[in-house]
Amino acid sequence: MKKTNNLIARIIYIIVFAQTIAVYGQLPKISNLDEYIWNEDDAYATLPAIPDKWKNESAVIILSDYDYYYFKGNKALNTFVITRKIIKLNDQAAVNAFSEFDKLGQNKELVVKIIKPDGSVNIIDVDKEKVESSESDGTVPVAGGFIRKFVKKSKLAIPDLEIGDIIDFCIYFKDREPIIGVLEAPSVIDVISGEYPIMNYELDIHSKKDFFISIKTENGAPKPKDISPEKGRNTQYSFSMKDIEKLDPIMWEYTLLDAPYIKFQVALEKEKKTEAFVGDEKSKIKDNVTKEEVLEYYKGITVFDHGYKGSDKYLKDKELSKEERIEEAYYYMRQYYLNQFIEAAVAYKNDLTVDNPFQFYVFPKYITEELKFINYYASFLREEKIPFEMIASIPRSQGKIENLLFPDDITLFLKINIDPENPLFVSQFGNHTNFNYIPYYVEGNEAYSLQTGKGHRLETIKKVTIPVSDYKRNNSSQEYNISFVDGFEKIKVSRTSKLKGHNKVNEIDDRLNSLNFTEEDHQRYNTKRLYDRLKKKRNKKKYEKEFPAFKEKITALQKESYEKSLEEELDFEIEDFSFEVLKTGRYNIEDVLSYKEEFLAANDLLKRAGPNYLFEVGKFIGGQIAVEEKDKGREEDIYMPYPRSFNNTISLIIPEGYEVAGLEKLQIEVKNETGGFTSNYTLDGTKLTIHTHKYYTHNYEPNANWSKMLEFLEAAYQFSQQKILIKKM
Repeated sequence: MKKTNNLIARIIYIIVFAQTIAVYGQLPKISNLDEYIWNEDDAYATLPAIPDKWKNESAVIILSDYDYYYFKGNKALNTFVITRKIIKLNDQAAVNAFSEFDKLGQNKELVVKIIKPDGSVNIIDVDKEKVESSESDGTVPVAGGFIRKFVKKSKLAIPDLEIGDIIDFCIYFKDREPIIGVLEAPSVIDVISGEYPIMNYELDIHSKKDFFISIKTENGAPKPKDISPEKGRNTQYSFSMKDIEKLDPIMWEYTLLDAPYIKFQVALEKEKKTEAFVGDEKSKIKDNVTKEEVLEYYKGITVFDHGYKGSDKYLKDKELSKEERIEEAYYYMRQYYLNQFIEAAVAYKNDLTVDNPFQFYVFPKYITEELKFINYYASFLREEKIPFEMIASIPRSQGKIENLLFPDDITLFLKINIDPENPLFVSQFGNHTNFNYIPYYVEGNEAYSLQTGKGHRLETIKKVTIPVSDYKRNNSSQEYNISFVDGFEKIKVSRTSKLKGHNKVNEIDDRLNSLNFTEEDHQRYNTKRLYDRLKKKRNKKKYEKEFPAFKEKITALQKESYEKSLEEELDFEIEDFSFEVLKTGRYNIEDVLSYKEEFLAANDLLKRAGPNYLFEVGKFIGGQIAVEEKDKGREEDIYMPYPRSFNNTISLIIPEGYEVAGLEKLQIEVKNETGGFTSNYTLDGTKLTIHTHKYYTHNYEPNANWSKMLEFLEAAYQFSQQKILIKKM
């Protein structure tokens, strides 16, 4: 699974320009979509009755139907998807859920029909009702200066949709992807169970007999049927299910491990380059991938002899150990191949220069793809004569490595064996990523280790287990200083947060404004700012005028987002909010991300009781998990993101003339092998200090341990509800 959580990867990417094209053969001719769907042969012209067992459900899906068509055109792979859904809406929540369609680009055609309880039918005039949204499709410059302009998207609000209505809609999606060394369609995965029960589910895959196809079904989903005609070049695989109960969401569950699903991918000729695992025979379903196939696949697309010299100048004359050298090279590459282009990406997308800003870089080379990063960084390790392995894993949410079916499933990273007893790990860089880091979503899973031979080519493969990080390393520590202003009219709060490990990684992109660290990076790595690259006066003038205002706007939006996020976290309103980054933690995995927030808390945290006040001090550890009674008897195993811990120190200044009572409720200690929650306090004159510590020992617990987890989860929740009495002396 290719994941790049950074600004530039969101901005610099190639998105296919979808257009209507003429295709011959198996694809039905569709000149009028509503006539094609709602014709005299429509099997759902008369709708089946809703089963009594589902009449109290929010909605019932009468039909969920998908048809995928894949054809090879002139130097392009053509994809067409026809999706039809018929849904009975039984309450207002369902009406709200289906009252709007968004992201309707020029490559999507939509038809909608509403069937009223009295049988009357209203076909929506989509062209008349849809409105242009602020979102857009398109792309920004890519290497070589190729540009495609942005195309506005549209959204549609369904008028007069009411409880009891049946909505029948169809989306026709058309895609044309140029064949430039990539000969496979994007993989598709569909979890069949969902929020609503389904009466009928159908999925058909149409292609040609010169395609390879991979299909896997799991968790009770039946195998697809090959219903291809014996003669001719067309193939068709059909999959259907009936009477599918809804999937009730539950905390810490991986849907793909329990719910029925189907996933598939089609690919073209094997003898040409392809980014898919293909079988030995066309038009025969492939439903598994062996480790030998993984090895052969990566043998063909990994090149560890780029002769990479990019960091030599930066590292020259630096007295560094081997470990320090490869770490410094990682951060240099992060800047050279990614971060130095952030200003250009932002300038292009927001029209901050007259001309395309990417043209001011000499042969710009971006690395935003996982495999490209692996090839370049492994080439550097090879030049340094440092042994390494390439690890290929899939996320824990997708099950065991044996569930692998597509290259898109795979997360790649490198294991560096300077000290085999204490290996180092390197994952694809993002704007703020760190050296010696393993993505949390693969920790503890089995994976394949691919190793090179004398020729610097991959030669062997074996199964390994990825280590799991320690909960102490994945920590968030927060220090609150609280005082009362103007008597008890306002509550003044200062909070300093320090995050490390996975807790840091999961917040750092949101907490750091990408434009605020570019100057530091340019100075550190001797790369030029975009402004210094601009030659023409008209570009400099426009950039000087518009960039500061844009940066100020982004900062204001960021502050607004942080304030809203903090209110949701603490579950009370705040005002006069300010935010400051103290340490970025961008240059070492052990460094913390630290920031300070100051605000006034809502005084409804105080409840007056005569001359005294009840103060909801427990709120300051943030919202805690309140396990509902129906979930206390869960039968599923517990899959958490990663082991983690949280520390809170709350310092409260007691106003003069007052004292505190009810402190005995702040003494809690619950610990077992699954985790724990502890709290205690000290009172020094007018300063009350409360310490809390919550931790999850593992990233997985068997269901047998659920009752033990409930012990500390409920203790933490009870603390979050605690109040102390501030008494008049």
